[in-house]
Amino acid sequence: RNAGIKVLAILFFTDYFLFYSIFVGLIMGWILPIIAIGIVIARFLSDYIYLNRVNRFLGGKSIFTAVFFLQFLYPAHVLLMGVSSIFGKYTWKGRKY
Repeated sequence: RNAGIKVLAILFFTDYFLFYSIFVGLIMGWILPIIAIGIVIARFLSDYIYLNRVNRFLGGKSIFTAVFFLQFLYPAHVLLMGVSSIFGKYTWKGRKY
């Protein structure tokens, strides 16, 4: 119900949608391979730097491998949950949505 949370959710959904759109654009020839690679690397580095700082602050070890593989799995999860939250029905903490 919080407008700020809704805006943030829309931004994350858009980010991950565009992430997969890069691959579609690459296959269709709409995006040059060097640009697609640059975007994926920049996105990976920004996520890794942020998550690594948080992880080290919390006393964890290097998370390079996990971040690398989750770059491709987590966006699918967010897109699936985003679409299912709009069109699906679910119960959370005894409340039906």
